[in-house]
Amino acid sequence: MKRNPVPQLPVLLVDDEETVLSSMSTVLRSAGIDNIITCSDSRSVMDILGRTETEVVLLDLNMPHLRGEEILQQIRERRPDLPVIIVTASGDIDTAVRCMRDGAFDYMVKAVEPSRLVSGVRRAMDVRSLSRRYSTLKDNLLSGKVRNPAIFNRIVTG
Repeated sequence: MKRNPVPQLPVLLVDDEETVLSSMSTVLRSAGIDNIITCSDSRSVMDILGRTETEVVLLDLNMPHLRGEEILQQIRERRPDLPVIIVTASGDIDTAVRCMRDGAFDYMVKAVEPSRLVSGVRRAMDVRSLSRRYSTLKDNLLSGKVRNPAIFNRIVTG
């Protein structure tokens, strides 16, 4: 599959620490992923997602106001197709299992290796792209309409 290094839609980075947002942005930009939105206020995440179609969300768990697990559940309810990668300081196995069970695409512990961060985002982008292609194909097949009927002009039936 041909890889497009820059997503058509932005990647949303959510963390209450500006230095973490800056660091993750730098890592992604250095890998050619420069369509990025950052959010340091957990209360703004769902508003951003309501206004902006997004490719992937990278989400911290420990933030003031709304915890990351609450945001993950809200995203799963409203945007089940949107991959959410948890990037947090908590290496607790129970928390990781709970997040994955609740629909997280991946779980990474800070300070995550830059190559792991980039590969996780690219993998989420690839899965999202395949999902879109599948939905388009399914819609076309189930619609009962032929998109290009001229293709069948040469077929002779008796």
